[in-house]
Amino acid sequence: LFTPKTSEFSIEHQFYTLSEILNLSDSTTLTANSEFVRDSCLLLYEEQSSTTKGSDNSDTTPQAHRVEGGLIFTRPNLPAKRDVHIEFIEKDNETRNLIRKAIERNDFLNNYMDKERKEMVIDAMAPTFYKKDSFIIHENDEGSEIYVSETGYFDVIKGGKVVGSFGPTTVFGELAILYNANRLASVRATTNARVWKITRETFRQIMVLSESKERDENLTFLRAAPFLNDLSDEVLNKVVDLLQRKYYEPNACIVREGEVGNEFFIIRGGTVTIKKKNEQNVERVVDRRKRGDYFGEQALLNADRRQASVYADAPGTEVLKLDREAFISYLGTIPQLREKPEERKSAERKHSTKQTEFDNEYAHIQLTDLKKVATLGAGAFGCVDLVAHNGKTFALKIIKKIDVIKQDQVEHVYSEKHVMMKCRSSPFIIELYKTFRNEKFVYFLMEACMGGDVWTVMSQRRFFDERTAKFIAGCVVEAFDFLHSHNIIYRDLKPENLMLTTDGYCKLVDFGFAKHIPPNQKTNTFAGTPEYVAPEIILDRGHDRAVDYWALGILIFELLVGKTPFRGQNQIKIYQQILGGIDVIQMPSKIPRSAQGLIKHLCKQLPVERLGYQRRGILDIKRHSWFDNLDWNKLKYKQLPSPIRRPITSNTDLQYFGPAGVENDYDPPDETSGWDIDF
Repeated sequence: LFTPKTSEFSIEHQFYTLSEILNLSDSTTLTANSEFVRDSCLLLYEEQSSTTKGSDNSDTTPQAHRVEGGLIFTRPNLPAKRDVHIEFIEKDNETRNLIRKAIERNDFLNNYMDKERKEMVIDAMAPTFYKKDSFIIHENDEGSEIYVSETGYFDVIKGGKVVGSFGPTTVFGELAILYNANRLASVRATTNARVWKITRETFRQIMVLSESKERDENLTFLRAAPFLNDLSDEVLNKVVDLLQRKYYEPNACIVREGEVGNEFFIIRGGTVTIKKKNEQNVERVVDRRKRGDYFGEQALLNADRRQASVYADAPGTEVLKLDREAFISYLGTIPQLREKPEERKSAERKHSTKQTEFDNEYAHIQLTDLKKVATLGAGAFGCVDLVAHNGKTFALKIIKKIDVIKQDQVEHVYSEKHVMMKCRSSPFIIELYKTFRNEKFVYFLMEACMGGDVWTVMSQRRFFDERTAKFIAGCVVEAFDFLHSHNIIYRDLKPENLMLTTDGYCKLVDFGFAKHIPPNQKTNTFAGTPEYVAPEIILDRGHDRAVDYWALGILIFELLVGKTPFRGQNQIKIYQQILGGIDVIQMPSKIPRSAQGLIKHLCKQLPVERLGYQRRGILDIKRHSWFDNLDWNKLKYKQLPSPIRRPITSNTDLQYFGPAGVENDYDPPDETSGWDIDF
């Protein structure tokens, strides 16, 4: 259940920008309360040469560079929007321009915010003055603010050594807007200096409240359209997800008379002029429309030709676009939506998420009955042992209770238990038999998958052939089908979390990030492995099962290439690339064309456009051309021969497991608060 990896971490100033130096994750275990140090060591492993684009000639050996166990940070709840007060600090135009320029020069922040939100952030930034030789940031401190330098000069210091310097108009510390990352370098003013700063809490308030305000505004726009106002609020909220903003320069033609229409428009800002040709083929003004008005509504009903042209007026027009094809793929046609209310199979299921009783054949086993055979893996929170009872072997996951309390992760440990209890009927998810507890630990007794994990096999082969990658991806799709039908999102897909049975089938393991989310709801927890997180997690826009489809696209790419598409020396670089999108990634030719198409459809920036998330659900993935020769029925019932069988000589054969790693092996103190009473 663990695949510890080791790699030397080094910093050479000439290879890193200021932001990279300040935001590098430590090469030792991170223990800030925002980082859930779970089963294995939370380490950053460097790729010695990383690039945004794939390359057929690059070394495709899988790199041990991921953050083991991923990151999890439950963002604090914000007060109700009417109670929030964000203080705006007055600034002259020169100062605003300097801050704006610094933000626009920072790829991560520039992609993170639209123009309106940038201006709100500039409004809220507060000035701070520093004397020469004073520190703005201290190495190893927990970061919760981001900064823009206005005047003065600064040194970047790591381990007591100056590794860089910078001057005005520079952003630093931006990883703090996502979670409480420990500062891995200090920043010292070498002259008297003035900087502007904003706290994570204020930044998040701006992002969340502006997002809420924009959604409310867009709902009002939609309700004003007569052909949409009889749809339910549930449907209209989904339509809001499909709206895309676009700006048109003055006199730009938004739609042209005679062309086939496939987009509906709402005017968000500015005005438009509508013109129609007369018998002499000369355009005449027939109407003008303003903010809140709409045009092109026939495009949602059919693909008729436009009856008039629409032009943006000065000083420019911003519209909300709704694409007909995306609308139908996600929701169906308008007549279909009117015929009957939307039905959700998952809403009809009455399964409880709070099961507390085990009813399997091993429910009688007691902790004292188990005999340790070996340690399979170890990490910051504990270890996983191979244990035996009456000739049967199991995996026993052991978690230190005191660390769960210190990291405030009680809810997540219970969530892991409840999710796994609901998944006992899926052959593609590791089975939980029972849990135990004592004064120091809680225990998960699970089935033992003795074939090792997919990452280890991939590291030996460099990458997988198409047949093998397809089989592994198929197992994941079946696991997701089960989870999502029970309203559970997984959020930690990667080869390390796919264990192999001896017959070569894959099982999803490690449910520390999994969460039950009721239909039509979203969560804002920052969770996942950096290279696999979806854009909406980074942008804090709320997320649901769509993040699992994004991760599936990343997994397929990694299985076929040996590396993920979004790679970088640190988390900020990775997040920059993710926000840049999959379309800028050059697909290596070793990825079949049909697989390239599948990856791009799974990794759409907008969740509503992702394959699997639309009206037909996960069936769209199963019917994709890349899976044409995969027999889903045989796979589901494990009748399909696996291309990666893992034979063993006995049920204690450890040939597919490497060194167990180093456990944080101090004897933990007793923890008797009683939080684990249901274990």
